[in-house]
Amino acid sequence: MPHPRVFISFDFDNNKTDRDFLVGQAYNTKTPFDMQDWSSKEALPQREWEALINAKINKCNMVIVLIGKKPVPRSA
Repeated sequence: MPHPRVFISFDFDNNKTDRDFLVGQAYNTKTPFDMQDWSSKEALPQREWEALINAKINKCNMVIVLIGKKPVPRSA
């Protein structure tokens, strides 16, 4: 049976290193899931971005959300 596919959501500016370690772990043959880099490679209008990410998440069996210690600034 194939491993489940995973979508990773993370804060690029603050959690890229954590994400890289997790992706690196996925190369271990004992890791019980598969990952592919489906990161958005360019800035897109909000509606396009949402449709693209939604399609990518729908191809996966689970989502991992990396949450760091640094708060995301709120817009005023």
